[in-house]
Amino acid sequence: MNKTFPKVTLITLNWNSWRDTIECLESVLKINYPNFNVILVDNNSQDGSFEQIISWAEGKSLEEIESFFPHLVKPYITKPISYKICEISNGYLNCQNCVEGIGKIKIYILKSNKNLGFAVANNVAIKFLQEQLLGNYYFLLNNDTVVEPNVLDHLVSTMEQNPNIGVAQSTIYKYEQPDSIANAGAKIYFWGQTKYYKNINKHTIKTVDFVNGCAMFIRSKIITELGALSENFFFGEEDFEFSMRLKKKGIKKVCVGDSIVYHKVGVSSKMYIKNKQNRKFLIFTLNRIVDMKSFYPLGIWHIWRFFTVIYFYYLAIFHLKNSCWIALKIIYEIYRYTNQLNDVKKETIEPILSKFEY
Repeated sequence: MNKTFPKVTLITLNWNSWRDTIECLESVLKINYPNFNVILVDNNSQDGSFEQIISWAEGKSLEEIESFFPHLVKPYITKPISYKICEISNGYLNCQNCVEGIGKIKIYILKSNKNLGFAVANNVAIKFLQEQLLGNYYFLLNNDTVVEPNVLDHLVSTMEQNPNIGVAQSTIYKYEQPDSIANAGAKIYFWGQTKYYKNINKHTIKTVDFVNGCAMFIRSKIITELGALSENFFFGEEDFEFSMRLKKKGIKKVCVGDSIVYHKVGVSSKMYIKNKQNRKFLIFTLNRIVDMKSFYPLGIWHIWRFFTVIYFYYLAIFHLKNSCWIALKIIYEIYRYTNQLNDVKKETIEPILSKFEY
């Protein structure tokens, strides 16, 4: 089987959203690719997610799953599902008992005592994969998604037939508008902005600059060669930074038209920033400006930043509908902080957000 069907491990994160996660997993466990397993990281949820997911896996949950895609979620997978619980303490996985029964476990549930954020939580899972589970491909998938049963078939066949491709992504459709593409990868402009592709023909493989972390399919040797996701960012930017590293190394990235994922766009950001657009704008802007320090010489970065904040100033007015004065205050904050920051980790961004009044 391993020669015909390379091993894939799907990694997804849960944080206070067990209903989304269970809906996602019901569709994932109907994937028709025969050689895959799942790692689920619970990022210290406080809504009973861990208990609910365990109850679901054991077949004890009686709650009906509401879904826009009942044909992908139902009939429910036969329970119980084989699972193993492993503890993450302060970002360190204790995997002494996790390796028992390798090959028989369908879902590894990694329970963290802290909210590690997207990159760190995924990296803990990836390290576990590299050291214990092994495998040919890693599929990072948002938990607020539903997938088509052949989602992995198309990704694996694309990579196996094209060994020059290092990373691929599924075509991501909007969950509530399933005929509308949210993104099919993106172009990265030299000034550090992206333009999402909103069209891709099925049966097509499209070369892209940017691969989206919502449904990112990575050849394992790429992680070995380049490292995993950057841990300099707590919320967002990890996929952009990873794409920039791949671009710098000349590693080919594609979007696969036939590999389809439906995404509840914006759910994660609304949970974390409480749907305040200026806060979302602040995080995105700090992320991008700090990130580009790694890809430009410092002198060029200062020049680039000057013109970039002017562009963001106009975005704050015309896109977010702020007054000129409020937009200027936001941009001043961004300019001031980016002089000092070399990362936008949790301990960096949360004190900033606590003082942000706009």
